[in-house]
Amino acid sequence: MLETGMVFKIAGIIICSVLMVILGRIDRKKKLPTGVKLIFQVLISLIIIYSGVKIEFLRAPSSSSGGYLYLSYLSVPLTIIWLISITNSIGQADELGDITPYIVFIASLTFLVVSLIQRQGLILAEALSLIMAA
Repeated sequence: MLETGMVFKIAGIIICSVLMVILGRIDRKKKLPTGVKLIFQVLISLIIIYSGVKIEFLRAPSSSSGGYLYLSYLSVPLTIIWLISITNSIGQADELGDITPYIVFIASLTFLVVSLIQRQGLILAEALSLIMAA
């Protein structure tokens, strides 16, 4: 059984994913101004952060002794920048043709391998769902 905090995070991810897809569809049909689209992306990112999903620390890949850099007050801005960057890069790839599912598949496969190595069950489940969706 999942604990309440985990359910809240999963619900936030699902809700924000749906909202980003809806925003993308609206943008494709109505060609929203960049500023308006950015405002909505920031608001959607804040929803997911409020649900408890955010980048709290960075770790050097070569550091086996820990080497964590805790972000504290930079956590929220970095999470917003990361979410908007990923969303927009996938949107840009979508304009190139039918390459987007392949990009999502490869990224999800990477998340799957990392989650298996680190034994992260939630990330494993999310990566598998993305692979199946691609």
